[in-house]
Amino acid sequence: MTQACILIVEDEPLVREVLAAVLADDAYRLEFATCGEEALTIATELRPDLILLDIMMPGMNGYEVCRRIRLAPDLAPIPILMLTALDDAASRLEGINAGADDFLSKPFDRAELCARVRTIVRLNRYRKLIEEKERFLRLAEMLPHGIVLLDADGRIRFANPALAGLLRLSRVEDLLGQDFMVLLAPGHDGLVKACIDDLREDATGFRDVEAMLKRSDDSSFPVAIDGVRYPAMSEPLIQLVVRDTTEQREYLAALEREAYQQRSAGAAYLATVQRMEGRSRQLLETQEFERRMLARELHDEIGQQLGALKLHLRVLGRGTDNAQQVSRLAECLEIVDATIGAIRNRALELRPSMLDDFGLQAALDWYCSRQAERSGASIEVVLDGLEERPLPDVETACFRIVQEAVNNALRHGESHHIEIGLSSLGQQIALRVQDDGRGFIAPSVLATTARGAGFGISSMRERAELLGGNFSITSTPGVGTLVEAMIPLS
Repeated sequence: MTQACILIVEDEPLVREVLAAVLADDAYRLEFATCGEEALTIATELRPDLILLDIMMPGMNGYEVCRRIRLAPDLAPIPILMLTALDDAASRLEGINAGADDFLSKPFDRAELCARVRTIVRLNRYRKLIEEKERFLRLAEMLPHGIVLLDADGRIRFANPALAGLLRLSRVEDLLGQDFMVLLAPGHDGLVKACIDDLREDATGFRDVEAMLKRSDDSSFPVAIDGVRYPAMSEPLIQLVVRDTTEQREYLAALEREAYQQRSAGAAYLATVQRMEGRSRQLLETQEFERRMLARELHDEIGQQLGALKLHLRVLGRGTDNAQQVSRLAECLEIVDATIGAIRNRALELRPSMLDDFGLQAALDWYCSRQAERSGASIEVVLDGLEERPLPDVETACFRIVQEAVNNALRHGESHHIEIGLSSLGQQIALRVQDDGRGFIAPSVLATTARGAGFGISSMRERAELLGGNFSITSTPGVGTLVEAMIPLS
C-alpha cells in the first residue's frame, strides 16, 4: 500500500518544520506549499489524501484556496483541515461556507493534531474503497464475457455474473467450488483440460479453444475459451475468458448456406465471396476493437480496484498485532500483487497500447523481448526500409501474424531461435518469421487447415489475403518453419 499523502499549506517556515516533526512518526508522505497558487498546482498533480491549510497567507488566503478546491470536480472530495490562529465563530463559519471539513486552532495540541489527521485519512480512504468497489461491481456486471479463476485443482475460485448468465444460473455462488470440467459437455473436456495442463507448464497462454458448455437445463452451447496463467502466486491460478460463439457460428453457417445457394444457382458467386470477405474483415476489426476496450477496462477499472484493495489491506495489517491475521493479510497482499501483474500482462496481450501509440516496430520489440524472457529462446527482429508507419490495418495484420507465428514456434515447435524480418519492397511489406523448431509435414497440416481445423494458420492467411496480400508457410520435420507474407502498403 502506498503512503497516505498530506499536503501542508503554510507560509511560515517554523510552522512547517513543526508540522513535519509532529507527523513524522506516522510515516506519511508530506508535501509542502507556501502559498495558495502553489497549493492548487500540487493538489491537482498529486491528489493528496488530506490538505492541512493555513488561513492567514499573503496573496490568496486559505478561504479562497478552499473554495477553489471545492469547485474543481477532481479535487472536491479531498478532505481539508484548516489550521488557524482565528478562534472566533465568524471565522469558523466562513471556513465552513468555503468547504472546510475540520478546524484546529493555533497553537495546536500535537496529540490532537495526530489523532485528527489519522481519523480523517482513514475515513477518506474507506470512502475511496467503497466507491472503487461499487465501480468494480458495475464493471463486472457489464462485462459481456464470462470470467473465471481456477485453483490448482481446477475448481472455481471466482466467477462473474456473465458466466452465470451464460449457464442460466440464478446465482454466481452456485459456481464457486465446482470443478470447471463438469461444466463442459461430454467429449469436450479433453482438449480444454489439456490446454489448462499445458498452461501450468507454459505461461504463454492459449486462445480460441472451441468447446461446448452445459447449461443448468442440460442444453449445450458453443464457446471459445482463452486462458492465461498468473505468473507469481502462493498457489497457481488460471484465468479463463469464456465467449459464447452461438451467434458467430449461426452467422457463418448462414454465410455458407448463402454461398452454396449462389453456387448452385450459378449466379453472383463472386459477389458473395466479396461480401464474405467484407464481413470477415468486419469481424477482425470488431475483434480488435473489443480487445482494445477490454484491455482498457482491465487496466483502468479492475487495476485501480485492486490497487485500492491493496492499500486497505496494508492499513488493516498496521492495525493488528495478531500474528495469524498478519500472516493472512500478507498472503492476501501477495495475491493482489500477482493479480495486478497478471491483469496488466493480460491487458497488454489483448491489445498492446504501443501498437497504437508508437507503431509496429515498438510493439514487435516489446512482444518479442517479452516472449524471449518467458521462454528463454532467442528472438531477433529486423525492420528494413520502414521509415514511415504503415496504415493501422496493415500494422495490426503484421503484428497479429508475427504474434501467431511466434506463439506456434514456441509452443508447438519448441524453438530456440526465431528470426523476424519486415522490409519494404516497393508498395508492399515483406514479412518473414523463421524458426529452428521441430517443424512439421506442411502438406498434411495445410490440408487439415483447409478442412476447417488449425485456426491459427487460417487466421494468419485470412489477415494477409483480406488486405490484398498473400501468405505461405514452409516447414520440414527437424528443420524448422518459415512463415512468409506479402501485404500491400495501401
